Amino acid sequence: MSRMNKLFFCIPQEVGPIIIPLLWLKTPYMISVYFIITVVIGIIIIMGNIAALVEFIVHKTTILGRCSNNDSCDNAYGNYLAIAIFSTVISIFLSVHFAVVINDYRHNQNGTGPYAPA
Repeated sequence: MSRMNKLFFCIPQEVGPIIIPLLWLKTPYMISVYFIITVVIGIIIIMGNIAALVEFIVHKTTILGRCSNNDSCDNAYGNYLAIAIFSTVISIFLSVHFAVVINDYRHNQNGTGPYAPA
């Protein structure tokens, strides 16, 4: 029963009614911080995926040199490379999409978005 005494399982009930409204009062600021964090994480993910692709392409001869049967290794290498490129493209698309959505929401909250009253 002690677990039920906490709001959102991490904030005690006594403090919750004070903390939650304070967070809601700073919504535009929190959205701006969330946008910055999203962009930084997106850049890190994109750079990591691109670095992994470059590493995989640059060391192709080393990777294939360790195989005993080159035909199956060539096929496996090609399949893995296609999957890696596809996942990198999807990752870039999703990272940019989430950044744009959060940025649009941030502008709407600040009253500067495309649907803001004139």
